[in-house]
Amino acid sequence: MDAIMNSDQIIKIEDWFIHVDMESESVFTVSAKEENAYKSLKNRTNRNMKTFSISDDVLDHLKNGTHPNERGCGGIGGRDKISPKIYIDGSTWYRSEMHFNRFGVYYVLKGGFDSNDIAGFGGTVKLEIKGPEGWCQRRPCGEDKIKTVDSQEFNYTGTHQNSYKFYQNVRNLNGFYFYVRTKVAGLSTSWTGDKINSPY
Repeated sequence: MDAIMNSDQIIKIEDWFIHVDMESESVFTVSAKEENAYKSLKNRTNRNMKTFSISDDVLDHLKNGTHPNERGCGGIGGRDKISPKIYIDGSTWYRSEMHFNRFGVYYVLKGGFDSNDIAGFGGTVKLEIKGPEGWCQRRPCGEDKIKTVDSQEFNYTGTHQNSYKFYQNVRNLNGFYFYVRTKVAGLSTSWTGDKINSPY
C-alpha cells in the first residue's frame, strides 16, 4: 500500500480521498466533491468525513452508501505466522511465512519464504501449499465468494525471498485455510499458516 499512497498516506480512488491510518487501524474518507476535500481529510476537520475500520469493505460501503453493520457476515482480523528458521549450513537460514494484511481498501493473503541466502547457496527453493487445498471465503459470505487452490509446489531460483499471493481483493475475508512450507537443500520448514471459519 505504501507504493500507491502519497506521503500523507492518502490515496484518491474514484470520487473519494482515502486516508489509511495503520496506527489506529482506521480508514478516513471524504468525497472529492467536498470543498477543500484533501486538506480537510488530512486535518480531519470535515464534518462529512466517514470513518471505517481497516477490516471494513470500505470501497463497497462508499459505493453503496452502506454502513458495516448492514453488510452480511463479519470480516476477520489480520495475522502473521512465521516458522522457526532452518539452517542449510552454520549461518544460512530459511523460514516460511504467512501474512494476511488488511488496509480497508485492499486485502492480501500470501505465503512465502524468507532467508539470508543472498548468494543462493540453497539453489532451487520449493514453496508448497498444504492439502487438501488452500481455501478462503470473502465477505459478504456466499457460495460464489469462495476461492480455492490445489495443493501444489512452486519452484523459485535466483532469489532469497518470494511469496505467492493466494488472495488479493478490495473485500475482506470471512475465513480461510492456508498453510505453506519451504523445502530447500534437502530440508523443510514446518507448516506455517492459519485457519479460521474453515471447512478443514
